[in-house]
Amino acid sequence: MRVESKSSFSPLDIAVSGIQGQGKRMKDISSNVASMSTTIGQAGLGPDAVGGKGGMTLDDLPAQMINLNIATRAYKANVAVLKRYEQMIETTLELLR
Repeated sequence: MRVESKSSFSPLDIAVSGIQGQGKRMKDISSNVASMSTTIGQAGLGPDAVGGKGGMTLDDLPAQMINLNIATRAYKANVAVLKRYEQMIETTLELLR
């Protein structure tokens, strides 16, 4: 008896999608942090201002680092799913020999 899944996404598809999404998230966060430049002394900006008017402040940096850490852990979790899938396939092939 075969059980059909109503979902059109397999765990493998979800893991690959998660890797792509978290990779983009890490790239965006890294770009935000890298584009920060100190702009001390500009009109209306204090010594903690970065990136010009409307830019990120140094107060935003810890939040960006936390988000980067979360994205990294999610990326690693999705990679672990793919590694486990590979192990399952290898084990299946060994059993069929």
